[in-house]
Parts: sequence; C-alpha cells; structure tokens
Amino acid sequence: GIDSDGDGVRDDVQRLIIFSAPDSASHREALTEQAVAIQQALLSQTDQQATNAGVAEIHSIECLDYLGKRGQGMWRQVLAQMLNTTDRIKAHDAAAARTNGQVFTLLPDTIQRTACTFNVETLPN
Repeated sequence: GIDSDGDGVRDDVQRLIIFSAPDSASHREALTEQAVAIQQALLSQTDQQATNAGVAEIHSIECLDYLGKRGQGMWRQVLAQMLNTTDRIKAHDAAAARTNGQVFTLLPDTIQRTACTFNVETLPN
C-alpha cells in the first residue's frame, strides 16, 4: 500500500486512525504504534524479525491499555484495515507461525506506561 509520507503506516490506515480518534493525540499515536508493529510483522522474513514485531504488537496494545483506550476497540479496526487483503493475512499468519511456541510476557501494570514508544505526558489528551 501507499505510504506517501514514509512514516511506516499506509495512507488508508493513517486516515482511519485520524478519523477514529480525532480528539486524542495519545490515542492516535498508540494506534499508529500498533499499525507500524503490524507492518513490521507483514514484512518480517526471519524468526527474529517476527518476534520483534510480535513484541511490538503486544506493547502497542499494552500502551492502549495504559491510556485507557483499549476498551474502545479501535485497535481491532486498525488490525482489520492492516489485514484487508488475502496476501496481508497470509503474511501476518506467516509471521505468527515463526513465533509459534514462544512465550511473550506482559509488562506489570506498574510499568505498562513504558510500552508506549512516545512520551505520553507530552501529548494532549
């Protein structure tokens, strides 16, 4: 897909994020974080790349949880948009298969804030 600004997120997904969370910069940033992680998974070619992408996907959901936005479910819409073709679904499945059997540990609630790759205090709302 087209990523005209080179930020790692397809333009159609970026539009979805902007329109889905117009009043919350932190929510948009966390959803963008998720989209980038999914894109990494789609492009992964090795077990290590797939593992790194899997960790990034989990952290993006933990970030949404920390922000209190996970329950709104927008992350599911981002996932659906990211996997909107058969080839993308197959690529994501292949990445998941490369991590099969691995255990991913969630962050404790006390440090869940660190799952966000951006400074949550510097963004409004």
